[in-house]
Amino acid sequence: MGKYQAYHQWLDKEQELLNQEKLEQEECINYQIYIARERAEVFLHQKNYSESKSLCNAVIKQANIVDNQRTKNYAKHILANIAIAEANFSLAEQLLKEGYEEVESNKDKRRMAYYEASFANLEKARGNLALAKQWKNQAQSRFNYLGMEPVS
Repeated sequence: MGKYQAYHQWLDKEQELLNQEKLEQEECINYQIYIARERAEVFLHQKNYSESKSLCNAVIKQANIVDNQRTKNYAKHILANIAIAEANFSLAEQLLKEGYEEVESNKDKRRMAYYEASFANLEKARGNLALAKQWKNQAQSRFNYLGMEPVS
């Protein structure tokens, strides 16, 4: 069994457990969008961009209903990474700028590091290697400060 299949099975099990619980509607929606966001992340890593985008758009719609801005931000970050992979650089930049501004205003240093890594990937894809290196160094510095392994 591949690691992605195992991730999907784990998320299926989580969904099964959620379906068995008797939760308030808002709490149930928050768990549901968490599972969908995690699955979107797995699809992103599998390069199944269509499924990932679909889930992200559903997550954003549900997150708006329960006013879950953090989850909405996660989904937009996934969409930005898909846009980079699909060479839709203007959309990627727009999503990254919006998301980074939000996590920066919340002083969420961990999320800032992930956004900085994505900015590095965007600039590398654009061929702006000097700027990509600046973003990468900034992300690595933040990851190191947080005691986390940098992402590539």
